[in-house]
Amino acid sequence: MSLKLFRLRLPPAAHRSGAFEAAKAFKVHFVVDAGTKAQHEKFGLKVAESTVSGTWELPAAATFVIDNSGVIRCVFADWDYKKRADPDAVIAAVKAITGSQ
Repeated sequence: MSLKLFRLRLPPAAHRSGAFEAAKAFKVHFVVDAGTKAQHEKFGLKVAESTVSGTWELPAAATFVIDNSGVIRCVFADWDYKKRADPDAVIAAVKAITGSQ
């Protein structure tokens, strides 16, 4: 996912509402397709029972560092759930916007 600048005003606790407002706003939301759902269920995996929404909707693995002006200064997003942001890059981005050493 390429870096884009967003100015979003999300409602408080949008990430916990079960409606995925934050994930949808940041374009990292998806619904598990029927074939994948069937494969998961065949192995006894019940994703919907593990989500706040009770559905097969999920967010992609994503990390955003957003400054006080609402500008995204660092972003990582990948549809492969096994990939995650490099912690050192996230820490460096936070330090850059806070002036920390």
